[in-house]
Order: sequence, then C-alpha cells, then structure tokens
Amino acid sequence: MNIKFNYLLICSLISMLLLACDDEDEKLQPFSANFSNTEIGFSSEESEKTVDIVFSRTTTVAGVVNITINAGSLTYGEDNDFYTSPAAENGSLQLSFESGVSHVSFTIHKGTSLNIAENVSISFELQESGDLFQIGANKQITAEFSENFVASSGTATLDAGGAEFPVVAFFDISKNKQTRVGKYSWDLGFYTGAENYVTVNNTANIMARPLDKTDLNNVTAEDTVGFANVMTVGFTGTSEGAFWIDDHTGDLSATAFGEIATSSDQAKVFIVKRDGEGRSWKKVRVFASSSGYTIEYADISSDSFETVEVSKDEAFNFNYFDLDNGEVNVAPTKDSWDFMYSSYAVRYSMGGSATPYGFNDYIIINRNNTEVAMVMTENLSFEDLDLSDAEELEYNSNINVIGSDWRSTFGGAAVFDDRFFVIKDSQDNYFKVDFTKMTSESGERGYTSLKFKLLD
Repeated sequence: MNIKFNYLLICSLISMLLLACDDEDEKLQPFSANFSNTEIGFSSEESEKTVDIVFSRTTTVAGVVNITINAGSLTYGEDNDFYTSPAAENGSLQLSFESGVSHVSFTIHKGTSLNIAENVSISFELQESGDLFQIGANKQITAEFSENFVASSGTATLDAGGAEFPVVAFFDISKNKQTRVGKYSWDLGFYTGAENYVTVNNTANIMARPLDKTDLNNVTAEDTVGFANVMTVGFTGTSEGAFWIDDHTGDLSATAFGEIATSSDQAKVFIVKRDGEGRSWKKVRVFASSSGYTIEYADISSDSFETVEVSKDEAFNFNYFDLDNGEVNVAPTKDSWDFMYSSYAVRYSMGGSATPYGFNDYIIINRNNTEVAMVMTENLSFEDLDLSDAEELEYNSNINVIGSDWRSTFGGAAVFDDRFFVIKDSQDNYFKVDFTKMTSESGERGYTSLKFKLLD
C-alpha cells in the first residue's frame, strides 16, 4: 500500500515539474516582430502616419523594440523635415511594450520646415534584441514624402519650339516647372468628369464635322467631297466651320462633338480633319460606355474600323487619344500645371460671324480650379500688389482668360507693359505673373519669358 502511494506521489511530482518546465519554456520562447507594411506614403495634404510593429504572439514579458532611422536627405526634428512620437535620439527609436500585447506603434510626423521639390524617402529598420524576440521578414519600412515645394519667386521662358509653334508648353508655377509635348501628338481629349464630353485639339487646328450617318462602313470619300475647301482654320475659314472646333472659353457643352450619345445607334459619324505631315483625315464615332467612352475610327476610305474603350482617369482633366497611336500621355496630372502656351484655334469674329482662326502665342489656363485676374498698372504696380490686394480682385475661370490679352503683334511682337496677371492655382496659392518678353534673344516667336512671385 505504501509502495503504491509513494509511486503515485512521485509521478505527480514529476508531472508538476514537467508542467513548470513547459511554462518556463513558454515564457522564454522567442517571438517574431514585423512591420505590418513595408511601404507607406505621405501625400502633400497628410501630416502624420502611424506605423505598427506586430508580434507573432501575445507577449508574456515586457521589453523594448529598437529601431534605427535612415533619414537620407531629410533632417529630424519638429522644426525641421520630420519627427516621431515617441521621440528618437541619435537616429534611434526605442519602443517599450508590456506583457500581454500583440503590437507596438509609433507615429511619423511632417516637420514644419518640410519643403521638397521631388519625392523623398526615409526608412526605419528593426534591430535584433538578444533572445527576447526575432526579426521577421518585414524588418524595414520605407516612408515616402510627396513633393510639396512651392517656389516663392522665379523667372521662366516658355518654349513652344519656335515660330512654327510645334510644341505645347505646360507650366506649373508653384514648381517653376515646364512640360513640353508635340502639338500633333494627340487628336481628341476624353473628359474624365461626371459628364461625357470629347474635345478636339485646338492647338493643332483639329476639326470635327458631323455627318447624318451612324455607320462608319457606310461612309466613303464621296461623303467628304468639297470638305477640304471649308474645313479650314484662318482667313479662309467659314462661319459654319466655327462649330467644327471647340469653343475657346472652355465651355464643354459647346465642343465640336457636342453632346455625346449614350448608345451606339445614336452616335453620328464625324469627319475629323487633321493638319500635320502624314496625318490623314479620319471618320470617327464616339458614344458613352460603362467605364467611359467607346471610340470607333478608321481612314475615310476604309471598309473596316477599330474599336477602343477609353476609361476615365480622374487624375487628369482629359484622357488623350491619337487616331494613329491610340491613348497617349499629353498634359500633366490636373494638379500639376497652371497654364499652357502654344498656338490655339478660336471662334473669332472679324466684324461679322465668328470663324475658326488660329492664334500663335496663345495661353490657356487649367480648368481644374484655376482662376485669373488681370491688373492694370495704372491702378496698382506689379511690385506693390500684395496678398490682401489679390484677395479683393475679380477672378475668371474661362480657360482663355489670358488668351492673347498679354501681348500685341501690331508693329512687331511685344508684350503689353500696362498690365500683369494674378493666378490663383488649384492649391489656393496666389501668384502675380508678368510677361516680360515675347521672343527669343534673336527675335524669334515661340519663346516667351515671364517672372512671378508668390503672394503670402
């Protein structure tokens, strides 16, 4: 009896000892730590981001996670480019955690002096912590800050490629940055807003004339007899032709294509006339689709046609289409430019009905929340105008608000010296802009100089 009791007692003690060892092993067993993501991004509007380090299991002891910071070209500090909560010291961040938690976090903040002209990245890396935990696969996270640089002042020369104006120059004042594209690189623009509109490329004298037909295969060269005599831009233009280009004020309800059909059987065929070497005329149909637009197009004499779906990318005002090469990149994103400089066809009245007429040295503003006011120097000088003055001005958002009103070609090409402009951009920055020269040093048109200053 005693032998059996002792045996049972010994077994119980052994079991308790083994369980105690298992508990101790559990407490000492390392766990892994990972960043929950490997990349995060700050837009120009965002001021802070929270970063999580997740554990593979709930902690059974308290400890510290050490993180090193690679700041790259940025400077740490609340009054500098970026800082963290909790605060880092000497490029190292320490995060304490308690027992019974599954993650630990810190926050990255933009500093008050962050002002960058291009995207910049910094990184954070987990460091080994002895036997307490192991580093998992996501040991590093990269934080990218989007450019937020705003130029306080500057000068620029808009480059349209010379007297023939083969180039369209898009200008972003806040970055003092110019983007140049060939003016014959696109034919049609598909509006990305809630409504459905199609524009023609007025910089390249594109015209679109409707036919009373809805089937491309039923359109032949016979349907365009005599069109070459009237589908012209310039002194030979006709009053009827004024409706075959887009309205130069930017009114999308007054484009050459007009109201876009909501179904295929309603969409009329348009004859699209294109200037430029080797650019044939086309027959085109456009109608709305579930994702944006459907376009059918072909050479006028072709007995077959291509069909393409064009989706709406809301980062741009328009998605652009070349009838030879399909969708193409033209204008920068709608938040990344303020006005464009090139040639432009307008509905122009010379004492009678409006006709299509092409202007060189023409300026169109961005339709994305951009506004302009013209200031006469007899009322206020460029040097004296300040932000309070600018806020009291009357602004216009028609895309042709600058147009040709900044220069004269009578008696030689020259800018007007009795006026300047104030531009309010889509980020609510106010810039005063003065066009200072209309030609290159050699006197060639297509190279316009300006100066600007941020009002703050």
